[in-house]
Amino acid sequence: MIILMLFCVLIPPIAGDSGDNTLNNISQTIAIPTTGTAVLGTKDSMTQYESWLDQCASEITNYSTMVLNFLGVNNLSWSQSLPSTTPAVTLTPAAATPTAQPTLDIPETAQRTTILKVNGADGWVTSDPFTVDGPYWELWYTADPLMTGGQDSSSPSSSYSAVFPTLSIQVIDAANNTVIETIEPPGGLDKSLWERSGIDPRPWEEKFYQGYSRYYLKISATNVRSYIVEARIPSQPEQIAPTAFPTTPRSTQTQKQYIIACRVYRQGSSVDVIFEGGSDAASLQYISLTENANPLGTLGSPGSQTPLKIGSEEDFPVSDPDPVYYVIGTGHFMNGDTQKIFETTLEPAAY
Repeated sequence: MIILMLFCVLIPPIAGDSGDNTLNNISQTIAIPTTGTAVLGTKDSMTQYESWLDQCASEITNYSTMVLNFLGVNNLSWSQSLPSTTPAVTLTPAAATPTAQPTLDIPETAQRTTILKVNGADGWVTSDPFTVDGPYWELWYTADPLMTGGQDSSSPSSSYSAVFPTLSIQVIDAANNTVIETIEPPGGLDKSLWERSGIDPRPWEEKFYQGYSRYYLKISATNVRSYIVEARIPSQPEQIAPTAFPTTPRSTQTQKQYIIACRVYRQGSSVDVIFEGGSDAASLQYISLTENANPLGTLGSPGSQTPLKIGSEEDFPVSDPDPVYYVIGTGHFMNGDTQKIFETTLEPAAY
């Protein structure tokens, strides 16, 4: 600011003085520093730019000193403390991040026995049926996905990646072709994420606290190099945690309550039963009947491999001399469960 004021106030009157030549000589001593040749934006270019500013400041200081000396004022001193070159910065390399390696194997354990193994890649696969004779089993699976290349359908932009791996496993009860559960890898198959974090979550494990049935799997995979799916059961029954299952026999365990509809009525000395369906009709194998604790027969066949057909009807003759029939119908289901379906008292028709 002082220099600017000196230029504006003192120099114009002096211009007409006999010292014109001296001032002209002073002005000709200013040299404009040349700029560097480094590529703009690089570290070298920043160093050259810093040096150029330093040289410009030095030239201005020298010029101002000459002017002040001409006017009889003390010199200015340039004491720029910046180093002429930027010291090298030593960077400590970061610790190497573990890379998630493809996991195409599921380690065997002495505590579990593999009863089904499916190897596959892209596409749909239906596995062979497998039987679980106990109350508990496990599903183990792993996959080697291709690298993801963008966002999935749930992203803010709703755009799909060109390579978005997926794996879906349907667990189906073979007795009634009902999907019990659909399993997918938690968090998806994001191989790039595993590599950045250094944490490989494979293989995955799902626990099923239901058994005593036959199952099969429907597996769908896209953009994966390969996958492995296994069904495993405990090698010994005592390996099941006692808190996970009741220790009482299966017949006394709490089971699902089935919804079955039947129409029961009396015709003379016989009982007529019609199976009308219900939400669990696809699970019903046959119905056994008793009258006053005497077996009457079955509606459907105990050896049938298919569910009892809706609309099935049959008359059951009754030889009991008691005029009142106390009839109980028990449903037998494809997975081995049994449940009382109806209990009714049928009296003779009044004429």
